[in-house]
Amino acid sequence: MGGQCAYYALEATGSLEKAHLKVFEAMHQQGFNFDDPDVFFDWAGKQGLDANKLRDAYNSFSTSSKIARAKQLAQSYKLEGVPTLAVNGKYLTSASMTGSTPAMYATLDELVRKELGKGAKATTAKPVKK
Repeated sequence: MGGQCAYYALEATGSLEKAHLKVFEAMHQQGFNFDDPDVFFDWAGKQGLDANKLRDAYNSFSTSSKIARAKQLAQSYKLEGVPTLAVNGKYLTSASMTGSTPAMYATLDELVRKELGKGAKATTAKPVKK
């Protein structure tokens, strides 16, 4: 959950665009564990971000509400893994459904075209059952 809180805190402070890639690299390439908020705040301060503003945003009601909404959506969509992508609340697709990440993106393109009314037929997605 720490990564999600970090994301929403960065978003709330207007730092997301500047730091999003750095956060991804810190977590997935450098091994930082942002489940520990203090690790995130220390890291953020070293990146030139305002750690106090991030701490306030991280612990805010708004961030808590966004986390709760994300959990609710994950349960509603019955997500089994990541990345799983939902299109217009109607279809889910993932690399495990399509057999590869490139195929997932091709299916995603088809689903978006379908929802935009261009009639493509996606074959490796399933309807969202709510």
